[in-house]
Amino acid sequence: MKYLINLCSIFALFYGESGAMKRGGSNSTRCIKLSNSSEKSEIRRSDLFRDLSSAMENHYNDLVKVLAKEACHNRFRGWSEEKKSALLFYAVENNLEEIVEDCADSRFNLEARRGFGKTPLLLAAERNYNSVAEYLLTSGADPNATDILTGFSSLMFASKSGNESLVRTLIRNKANVNALSYLGCSPLSLAIGNDHREIVKILKSAGADVYLENQNGDTPISMAQYYGWKSIENGLEATRWNTIIRILEEKPELQEKTVVIRKSFRSSIRSFFRKLQSKK
Repeated sequence: MKYLINLCSIFALFYGESGAMKRGGSNSTRCIKLSNSSEKSEIRRSDLFRDLSSAMENHYNDLVKVLAKEACHNRFRGWSEEKKSALLFYAVENNLEEIVEDCADSRFNLEARRGFGKTPLLLAAERNYNSVAEYLLTSGADPNATDILTGFSSLMFASKSGNESLVRTLIRNKANVNALSYLGCSPLSLAIGNDHREIVKILKSAGADVYLENQNGDTPISMAQYYGWKSIENGLEATRWNTIIRILEEKPELQEKTVVIRKSFRSSIRSFFRKLQSKK
């Protein structure tokens, strides 16, 4: 009962009239209809989505949270895929983590597309909403889905913006480090172009190919070398590009450690057989 009173109070504030809580008011002032047929009053589903749409349109996020939670309690019964998609994208766009979790737990289509052809994960990655992106990934969102207009993947958006945490999360979830956009951009080339050196290191250690060619035959390392030369020609400092080139050319520490382990393993096997032969 206390929950119902609080809910009605929120609606009254939303419409700006105390009459919104009274039964029998006009359609313009009455936000919801309550059914007294049971002890637990329920919001009718048709009215619920109507009011939720109105709240989203006016960006009343607090009210959206309340209505979305009520819809979740009703398991979104009677909702079309279009209605579900509208709520999910609104939640992602406004970084409303709780609603995103409810949508994902209710098995909404996480690969739906709206606007400029982005999925919820692509939108979260583009806007650097790390918590939302991580939850979508753990709920099964495709880490390699690409933007319809540009061909950008979530890893490309994260690499371009220098979002180290999200880059690591995407790589852990098997994002393709060697994907190419429609214009031939890779996560590595985007990190290089925006001087995100730590991202360059992360991508390289994850297997990003420094010699991956785009449609023009350019590679990340050749591009870094080119811009380094152009800087010198124009009398500019080339330190930035020289540092990036060193990062690209050096051998990954992980690979070096692996080689050492393999060598020590082989040597231990040889010593073992030598001992056996000496005993004979």
